[in-house]
Amino acid sequence: MEWREAQLELWMLTLSCPNCNWITEGVFSQRQVDAFEEQLEEGLGEILDDLTQLAQANMVEEVERFAAALYSELITPEDF
Repeated sequence: MEWREAQLELWMLTLSCPNCNWITEGVFSQRQVDAFEEQLEEGLGEILDDLTQLAQANMVEEVERFAAALYSELITPEDF
């Protein structure tokens, strides 16, 4: 949530979990902050991969429904 330099190579971080509303504040070394940032980036990458897969699956389903409606003549030129 927040960060500021506490001392040379030390950072004061306010961390929170949006799922359980847990909040904590602490002083962390640059090495710890770098490791934390790496974990966040990996998690973001996983979320974006999941989002891509979900979007593709939704598009496949939408195309299949549209094709079925066309085949069944439920959609006509007048619909456009």
